[in-house]
Amino acid sequence: AFTIFTLLAVYVGFKEDSKMVREFGATIFFINLYTKFFEHIFGHVSTAVCFFLLGISFCLIASKFEKLWLQIEKLCGKTLGEEME
Repeated sequence: AFTIFTLLAVYVGFKEDSKMVREFGATIFFINLYTKFFEHIFGHVSTAVCFFLLGISFCLIASKFEKLWLQIEKLCGKTLGEEME
């Protein structure tokens, strides 16, 4: 049911031309798929292999987000964390 609601949010985002709703729905949809994948694989492989894959995937995702963060900082011309100080 949760997957259906996320896909519905993506659909409504496209239909109403709401970028925020569309991107929120897509983000939650991919987080849900990622979680379901590891729920499924956890029962079929050893725990060590599952956590190894989970750790590798976290490293890959973190490196992609770090590159994206640095690109955004470069475009903005300032450090993004400055607003929080």
